[in-house]
Amino acid sequence: MTQEGVIKFQLDWQAGPVIACALRATL
Repeated sequence: MTQEGVIKFQLDWQAGPVIACALRATL
């Protein structure tokens, strides 16, 4: 896995719960 791929994976992993919470807040 390239360094760029690792960074993208970490960002997606961290953003997942945040996006889920935001969706719950708006619903």
